[in-house]
Amino acid sequence: MKHKMYIPPKTVRYLRHFIMALLVLALAFPSTSFSITKKERQKINKEFKKYLKDGKSCYKRKMYEDAITFLEKALELKPKDGRVKKLIKKAEKKLQNLLRLSRGKELPRPVKIKARMKPKLSLDECIEIAIENHLPLKIQKKQLKLAEFRVLEAMRKLGPQLTAKFEESGGQINDRYYGGKRISLEGKQPVFYGGELVYAVKQAKVNVEVVRTEYERIKGELMLQVRKAYYSFDKTKKALEVQKELYREVKDLYGMAKAGCEAGFVTQIEFLKVTSQYNQAEFQFTSAEQDMELANLILQQAMNIDYEIDINEVKDPKIIEINLENCFNLANLNRPEIKIGQLTIDYYDYEIKIMGARANWPRVDLLGMYANAYEDYKAIDLADPALHRRNLGPEYYLGAKVSIPFWGSTFEGSLMEENWQPVVGSFRGTKSTTKSVGISFFNKLDDISSAWEADVERARQRDELKKKKQEVVMEVKETFYKYKKAVVLIEVAKNKVKFQTKQAEIMRVKQELGDADFSTVIEELIKLSEERFSYIQALADYYSAVSSLNKVIGINDYFDI
Repeated sequence: MKHKMYIPPKTVRYLRHFIMALLVLALAFPSTSFSITKKERQKINKEFKKYLKDGKSCYKRKMYEDAITFLEKALELKPKDGRVKKLIKKAEKKLQNLLRLSRGKELPRPVKIKARMKPKLSLDECIEIAIENHLPLKIQKKQLKLAEFRVLEAMRKLGPQLTAKFEESGGQINDRYYGGKRISLEGKQPVFYGGELVYAVKQAKVNVEVVRTEYERIKGELMLQVRKAYYSFDKTKKALEVQKELYREVKDLYGMAKAGCEAGFVTQIEFLKVTSQYNQAEFQFTSAEQDMELANLILQQAMNIDYEIDINEVKDPKIIEINLENCFNLANLNRPEIKIGQLTIDYYDYEIKIMGARANWPRVDLLGMYANAYEDYKAIDLADPALHRRNLGPEYYLGAKVSIPFWGSTFEGSLMEENWQPVVGSFRGTKSTTKSVGISFFNKLDDISSAWEADVERARQRDELKKKKQEVVMEVKETFYKYKKAVVLIEVAKNKVKFQTKQAEIMRVKQELGDADFSTVIEELIKLSEERFSYIQALADYYSAVSSLNKVIGINDYFDI
């Protein structure tokens, strides 16, 4: 006889409640919600293959950081894939070896290498990278070194010109061989050039300032380009977040409208209108993604790099007060173009003085030489008493040379006292005093024409400086008005966002109460996103305007934002 197992009524009641709870959970969460659909699985496989292919390609090209980035993205999609894990380890090892070789020492172990495809940079870091990579700035640095060396070259001409020589000679006279040696130091010292050499030094120093100011001008333009690209990228990032949020909210309302249409609570026309709004939101979201990629590319080009980056979010600015008259004064004092114009005029002023000195003032030089020398017949044999009969003896000359220009011609005169050692065929040295005069006709016409040419160029530079000052005035005004406009638009856009936010909240409440359609709520959300974008655009315009003001006044960080 079989005995039935006795179950207390209380336990049966608990089991019944537990089974009912399981049925409710099963109905609330159908099994399809816990599984990946075929379409989603295909999408994952496609992305996985793409990341794996890109990772292998970068690995073959020895771009190990990028390879690790792509492979890690592939591993996120399929965490258990052994091939990807193995390849990541190989790439990390290769990258570690490269770092060790580049640093000349072993890295501490264990090493965890985490490559980032998009390093996050601040504005200052972006500017620093751009300056480091900008080829025109590198060229200008070399130009500056050359200009500084030219100053040394001009100063050198103020001192003496010295030449040291060693000479050894030999030959045959009257069937006898002779030889000689000579060690000498020859020099020339400018005494008076009408100020030409001093003006040349000052002109070279002015040229250094011109090149240095040109470097600052190129740097300022580059910094403005990077700043504008940075703020534009920040704007597109924020706009993408706005469109993303709008797309998510519209998608939720679209799902509710679709369910309501299927249940008969929403009309077909209303659902079609909601569908159109949903498609519009989806398109705007996709366009915002593409705009961000393009803005990233523009920033890369400004920084002269070939990899994607990310940036720190730009905070809402503290509005600063800027005075237009102050901007004019700062621009006149600091604008590189105005400085270069003024320095160029100074440069041609010195050029006129240099050419005037050449064409109108005498030139006086001191000349001198001191040497030890001998020249004698060579011995026929070792017993010849003429062997080494003469030893090294002093010889020199000392004098002055004067050149006086007049009417494009030159009068020259010199006075020279000389002492020379005897040569073969003579028994005594010679001493002499030599005076000479001469005239060269019309050999200095180019000095006169060069002075006139410098005067013409100076006049042209004065005209260019006047035009540049007018352009700077116009540029300062235009940029200042952009700044004022951006300040007003920020306040207007901020108030519109507040108003439209309230409108959207009210419409949502009405929709929940059944007093508003889904399409009406979506319209208010679209208006809200437009106002938020207008605010983001106003912020970007404000930052760009203030950065442009820094550039047009010639001080890159004068207005701190």
